Amino acid sequence: MKIINKLNISLYVLMISASVGFYSNLNREDSMKAYWILLFVVPLILLSIKNNKLFTKYKTKLVYWDMLFTIWVMVIPLIKLPNGRSRLIMAIGGFVYAYIVGKRKVKLMGSTVKTR
Repeated sequence: MKIINKLNISLYVLMISASVGFYSNLNREDSMKAYWILLFVVPLILLSIKNNKLFTKYKTKLVYWDMLFTIWVMVIPLIKLPNGRSRLIMAIGGFVYAYIVGKRKVKLMGSTVKTR
């Protein structure tokens, strides 16, 4: 479980990059869709395990925001904007979210560990 704690922001980055890759190659026939889906699902599973651990140990409601993040990453690129701007908006919003929530999770885990 320690490896999951060290993969704090990188799980979000992998999900964002997988979503951008999938939606960038959506209309191509040779786009390797299974690769992008796998690259999205593996961090999603690891993030779910981490959130389950956070929720059971610290009883925080912060883990529910990751559900909104997942919906954000899957739905925003479907908006038709010229030159892939919807994917850019999704990526920027996702990186901001990953930074803020990742730091809050680390702070939550760090503050409860120090008090013991």
